[in-house]
Amino acid sequence: MPTIDRFEREYVSLGLSLFPVGPSSKPVEHFLLRCEQFDKERDQMRRKIGMEGMRVEKLLGDSKIIKYTIKYIESTKRFKF
Repeated sequence: MPTIDRFEREYVSLGLSLFPVGPSSKPVEHFLLRCEQFDKERDQMRRKIGMEGMRVEKLLGDSKIIKYTIKYIESTKRFKF
């Protein structure tokens, strides 16, 4: 999945982790779950996967949810693909 690979490379190049393993995970958590700039895009994703899916582990690790995470990442236009 090129989108997730690109997302991962962007964060790895910044020395950040994709998974919640400590303080370095906060930027990913912020982008996926909290950044007010992307509330509209996040709300669209939340409607499709439900509140139970709105955890970093689910968004990046659940094979049924990852396609919605990719759509969210693309819709924010935060990363160039």
